[in-house]
Amino acid sequence: MTTKRFFLPLALLAFTAVQAQAQSEEALRNAFMGRRVTIRVDMPASHKGIDLRFDKPVPFDLKENSDRIREHDASLVAGDSIPVTFIKVKGDLIEVHLGGGGFNWFSDSTTRTASATGKSNREKDLENDIKRETDRERRRRLERELDDLRRDRERQDARERRDVEDYNRGARERDLERALRSGSRFNLRFKKNVPFDALTPAGFERYLDAWVDFSARADRRSSGPPPSTSSGSARDTQSRDWKKGTPRREMEDALGRARRERSCPGDDGGLECKILTFDDGPDEIDATFVEGILVRYATKRR
Repeated sequence: MTTKRFFLPLALLAFTAVQAQAQSEEALRNAFMGRRVTIRVDMPASHKGIDLRFDKPVPFDLKENSDRIREHDASLVAGDSIPVTFIKVKGDLIEVHLGGGGFNWFSDSTTRTASATGKSNREKDLENDIKRETDRERRRRLERELDDLRRDRERQDARERRDVEDYNRGARERDLERALRSGSRFNLRFKKNVPFDALTPAGFERYLDAWVDFSARADRRSSGPPPSTSSGSARDTQSRDWKKGTPRREMEDALGRARRERSCPGDDGGLECKILTFDDGPDEIDATFVEGILVRYATKRR
């Protein structure tokens, strides 16, 4: 009875959590599926897409994304407008499919693999006969016949490999064409469970804001100096909160060129680490970027 008393509340709690997650998934689908968004980063032509690991200080791994693009090319480039075609919530992950979700190079590929021809029954019989044969001349005849059969099988395998390679040259081109039309995806990864705020439409947009423009238009502001006002004062820029994971170019688009740039002190494990100082109206922003991605910043009055 004691076990049952503990088991029932736990089972109900688990069922409630699964039900809530399903409801949140449905809410995200209703809010975003079919909606066009504009991406801010190049995305690989692969179902692996881009992993955003929100359990780490820098969610976006620039090297990982570059490697995936180098391997399979980019199906989407920054500035592309693309529809959200699927959203899936499971455990500690939210999958966001764009334009089809990406080409699966394992299951969708049409390339073939050449298979080796197995030994014929005659070859197996000859091998057994040779082991038992005591007459030298007869044994030589059996060995010559076996060698002929082996060479025939090897020639057949060589022809098969050439045919498969010829076919695969065309198949790889066709697969790449399909991959470039199959979109890509974001994988939002969290520690243990997806937080509740990521399961609301507003929170979902905030998590993806550094990489996706949900207004469906690219924000192409000039990175040059701001225009002068009639009074000659600095530009009227409202202070804003910057999200970790913001690309350096996005801050430069919004704030213009940095007034000062310096390397980070100490050893950063071989990664490029820069501290940029921006002027933001009456404020000064010191922003630290690792491999071009914002990891922290501080604002102070000049």
